[in-house]
Amino acid sequence: MKRALIAAILAGSALLAACSTDATDFKQTAEKVISTEWKKQYDEDLTDVACDDPSSTAVGTTFDCSAKGPDGTEYTFEAEITKEDEVTVNQTS
Repeated sequence: MKRALIAAILAGSALLAACSTDATDFKQTAEKVISTEWKKQYDEDLTDVACDDPSSTAVGTTFDCSAKGPDGTEYTFEAEITKEDEVTVNQTS
């Protein structure tokens, strides 16, 4: 089983709104981070990368993500808002 700890700062994302961060920013950034970091670490492209909308933008909020590997293996991830402008993604399976 592959394990990856992936972090991204929303401020570095082109998807971030100019003045405020909303749940969609965290969701889209987590999806992008999963795809990008997986490719960097394992030289594989994931498909069907999708994250739930976080219920809040408060620090400590978690939300689930999933993706499929090239061989059809399903992977799950948990994303957590760790700072007001940062989301961390951890592979759970």
